[in-house]
Amino acid sequence: MPKKKSDEPIGEVLGSRADAFSGELLTVDDVPSVGTVVRAAGDPDVFGVISSLETDTALPGRSPARYGLPPDELLRQHPELAELITTRFEAPAVGRRSGDAVVVGSPGKPVPLYTPVYRADAGDVIALGDDRRVVRLLAASDAGADDGFLLAAVVNLADARSERAGFLEDVCRELSRLLAGDYLRLEYILGSLDEYYGRDKG
Repeated sequence: MPKKKSDEPIGEVLGSRADAFSGELLTVDDVPSVGTVVRAAGDPDVFGVISSLETDTALPGRSPARYGLPPDELLRQHPELAELITTRFEAPAVGRRSGDAVVVGSPGKPVPLYTPVYRADAGDVIALGDDRRVVRLLAASDAGADDGFLLAAVVNLADARSERAGFLEDVCRELSRLLAGDYLRLEYILGSLDEYYGRDKG
């Protein structure tokens, strides 16, 4: 399925704290990946990075039944099942909009419930990454202990840019400072970034 445009909502906030929000996706056809930057469209807009995704049945106390069909074929034969599938997400908050600017940091208050959630525009993702403190926020979040989340977040921040080398160098430097006391973890993350982008970091 093609990704929805960033001007189309992909989810809705159903839970919120001052430093994070969670919710439910609107459809099973457009599930973003962990590390995707999203925007809760409010006053102000609040930006988060998806840290976890969980798909289950929407019926309390009922487990999904096995059908033995590929997902696309199953939904073609039983379109009503789409209404019984729900995907929930969690996202630490990493910034907010202030006027025309994107400011990195906790919004300071919970995002209102039922706020629509969108994929963040590339320009907003770049603006978040321009402030390297976003790496510190991600590492300090509840999800920050998950190497896979940190890697995915950095990759999504980097891939919004046409030129990634300088960004990745700065991020690696910041990670080296933040994880100086955990050499094995640092080695894994930096090695994974090196493998993903190649040794020229471009």
